[in-house]
Amino acid sequence: MTNNIGAIIERLQDIYERAINSKNGPRDFFLILFEYLTIYDEEPLFETPIESIVTKGKEDTKNLNQFADKAIKEMKKVYEEVSSYVKRGKITNLAVVNNLNQFKSLEDGILATSQGPVLGRYGYLAYVLMSLVEDKTKNYIPFTKKYGSVSNEGKIEKWNFSPSYDEWEQENNRLERIQLTKVWYSWDKLALFFKLYRDFEKWQKEILANNKVWDALNLGGMFGEIKDILANKKSERGVYFEFEEGDYRNHLQRVHSYIKQYLADMQETGLPVNRIPYNLVDNLLIINGKEVKLQKDRRKLRLLGLLSETPKGFYYSEVVEQVEGADSSGIKDLKNTYYEVCRGLTNSIARVGITDFLQYDFNQAKINPKYKKSSK
Repeated sequence: MTNNIGAIIERLQDIYERAINSKNGPRDFFLILFEYLTIYDEEPLFETPIESIVTKGKEDTKNLNQFADKAIKEMKKVYEEVSSYVKRGKITNLAVVNNLNQFKSLEDGILATSQGPVLGRYGYLAYVLMSLVEDKTKNYIPFTKKYGSVSNEGKIEKWNFSPSYDEWEQENNRLERIQLTKVWYSWDKLALFFKLYRDFEKWQKEILANNKVWDALNLGGMFGEIKDILANKKSERGVYFEFEEGDYRNHLQRVHSYIKQYLADMQETGLPVNRIPYNLVDNLLIINGKEVKLQKDRRKLRLLGLLSETPKGFYYSEVVEQVEGADSSGIKDLKNTYYEVCRGLTNSIARVGITDFLQYDFNQAKINPKYKKSSK
């Protein structure tokens, strides 16, 4: 690890200029881009500026995510009502049944769609209701009127079964425009390329383990573009869909400019670049001198211990036997169980004023890179 900020900036600038000035086609550019991004992965100094980029993204997408959560809940309720109606009426219309099944598969995580979780669910429900309206074997229009403006003749003006969907759609349209100018969007694109290039096989295996076949196929399609680029193959469409060199040059320029300025500001202000130390001894977690005494909950302590031994984190499925022991069959909902464990740990640590020690979701967890395990 390099400790001098100036030396790091100079090293980064050298690789950046080689990438931007490369003229031998996408293969050379993307190979240098991977070399460039590897520095971010290996040098702890970049964790703080990258975290600031991610934070900007979360702030900009906060409203969209809230609308999405509300819309999905509303549509799930509608699905249950419509599904119950179809079963009671013994409706066999294939378009109705198939689209209800598609919605359920999306809800269960078995199916993925290029339209995304919100628009995909909306489309399936809208098609179910439209098919009921158009069904001539029986008059289902009175039922469908509950979910939209439908005339007695079957003319559909608008569906209104998810008020939050309209808010989500408006915000999504706005974000699709402005994200093209945002550093967090460019960083997401660069991070996608880096993870695919480095960890495709592992990533695909993890997705398939969760029975997300369509996600795995989509991942394979994107990796196929990278393979073609490395083989100097031209896209049949003339341009690559995901990894177009011109787009990635713009992403690289935007991220590099932001990171360089961030590091320069750190150098000028003299802000510390070392990470915040922590240590775990028995059931005592010490973070920068602040002590958090944890209850001797075997699951919490074991999970926290494994996280401290694995700085980059892990998927819950990877450590279940290490946490639970040889017999882990007692856990019916692994993701929710470990999510609640992480939430409980976060609440305990928050008592000393630290709320960002763990980064976790329903699939994986890690210790925030700004914290570094101490040898003391």
